[in-house]
Amino acid sequence: MVGYDPSMVQLSSWQHAQAGAVSSFLTRLCCQPLDVLKIRFQLQHEPVTRAAGSKYYGMWQAVSAIVREEGVLALWKGHVPAQLLSVLYGTVQFASFEILSREMHHLTSEPSSEPGVKLHFVCGALAGVAATITTLPLDVVRTRLVAQGEPKFYRGMSHAAWHMLRHEGPTAFAKGLVPTMLQTAPYTSLQFGAFEVVSRLAGSWHILEDRPSTRAMLSGVAAGLVAKTAVYPLDVVKKRLQIQGFQRSGFGESRVYSGLLDCLWSTARREGVRGIYKGLLPSSVKAMATTGLHFTFYELAIRLMRSMAAGAYDG
Repeated sequence: MVGYDPSMVQLSSWQHAQAGAVSSFLTRLCCQPLDVLKIRFQLQHEPVTRAAGSKYYGMWQAVSAIVREEGVLALWKGHVPAQLLSVLYGTVQFASFEILSREMHHLTSEPSSEPGVKLHFVCGALAGVAATITTLPLDVVRTRLVAQGEPKFYRGMSHAAWHMLRHEGPTAFAKGLVPTMLQTAPYTSLQFGAFEVVSRLAGSWHILEDRPSTRAMLSGVAAGLVAKTAVYPLDVVKKRLQIQGFQRSGFGESRVYSGLLDCLWSTARREGVRGIYKGLLPSSVKAMATTGLHFTFYELAIRLMRSMAAGAYDG
């Protein structure tokens, strides 16, 4: 179970952090290509259609083009900073969520009662904000690395960070902060809240009672789809603001925005409503896969730790 449960063997915050780190590492390794596709679509100003002469106009076409022009490993571009981002984010997010759910549970209910669904929504939002503040600089660097084509402008993570610091100043690492924060709170709230709702429904309907890992996967997939669809336009805006000051060659038109509202309004006005949902398909597939795997790997790690703790206690 994700979140505080007084009926289960209690683990330390450090153990929850370790489970979050392991879960994030494995999930990122599996899903990085979907993230590359999502970002490439989000940063393309031209319509995502073949008739428009756009560089990318479909998932399989985009994969083929990237592999043909940049090699298979291009599907894992930015993987090192993305992996650092994921591990750090997962560590802070799950540890924060467990701590918050435990403390808020003790404050708002009887110690022996089952935690409420509302608690998961609130704690999910707060945990997401904490994780985002911690990891935003890495997210900006990762986006720059994924956005570049061939020949590469940045040689690697350290070169990108140094170049940004030297030519754009420390504030470069906080680009996209406002849409990121506006996106994160509802997104993680919906992730944890929807996961709990679907898990409880599955339990009340006696679905997959003997297969908790499969139930966690299906609950995570549903939660990922709901959360990503709800906040997706802010994700597009965030990515476009993060590459301000970085000229991309060979990817079509480039634009400069003065801020969140200007980017959102300009994108909708010039590209239509579909413009603020560019990349939604690969992003939704990625969200379903990553959320499902994230919660599944996390629950597996937690169950393993609890079994080890119970065994040590019995011994």
